[in-house]
Amino acid sequence: MLAGLGAATLSQGVAAAPELRLCINDTPVGGTAMRQRDQRAVMLLAERLQLTLRLKALPGRRCIVEVAAGRLDGHVGLSVTAQRLQMLRYPQRDGLPDEQLRLSRDQYHWYVRRDDRWAWNGERLSGAREPVVGAVVGYSVLDTLRDGGYRVSEVTGGTPAALRMLLRQRFDVAVLLAGEAEPELQAQPALAQQLMRLDPPVEKRNYYLVFSPAFHAANPVLARRIWAELPAVREQVERETSPPQGRRKDSGS
Repeated sequence: MLAGLGAATLSQGVAAAPELRLCINDTPVGGTAMRQRDQRAVMLLAERLQLTLRLKALPGRRCIVEVAAGRLDGHVGLSVTAQRLQMLRYPQRDGLPDEQLRLSRDQYHWYVRRDDRWAWNGERLSGAREPVVGAVVGYSVLDTLRDGGYRVSEVTGGTPAALRMLLRQRFDVAVLLAGEAEPELQAQPALAQQLMRLDPPVEKRNYYLVFSPAFHAANPVLARRIWAELPAVREQVERETSPPQGRRKDSGS
């Protein structure tokens, strides 16, 4: 569990085991299941590579600052923006983040009230008025929304709060990660009866285990070893967390 987690240590009983200090987002953004899967993945990495893992839970923006400054070695589950590419070190191939070495994947969707009329053609949202869009603080999609000319209302209470605020008409529509919003709607049928998702996705996002410039410069071989283990670890976590039927597999497609 991440609740109340300041720093959790996984020791492999090897006195000289390298230490890996990672930051994980502590904000209750509704993606509890995803966050738990990411945490399980890095614990498996530590087991496979015989590392002493220290996890520190901080708000997302604080995580980025601490890792960029070198006070922590890496960030668990971070998507890509131009600014982050300058501040942090991602696994790369041909000069771009290598999606085969991602930690996880999700996609942003529009969520609307069922009694409201909005249409999404994959490029532009249309309706009777210019929408005010709710999105969770720290979401990388915020830049996309603002670049598209949308008025944005940032939500500090995470995905559960965003869904409640959408229902209460605090904004017109919301852009949320399906991996966070769908479990909330499944768990609350009354909410699901009043809100709906629009397809296709607004954006698909890969999430990475990224390192500080200082850690990557001092440990380039270890960083590559860690990233190289991620496809196998990702598959193992998917097998552990998927029911026998029904859940979408996070494949390389």
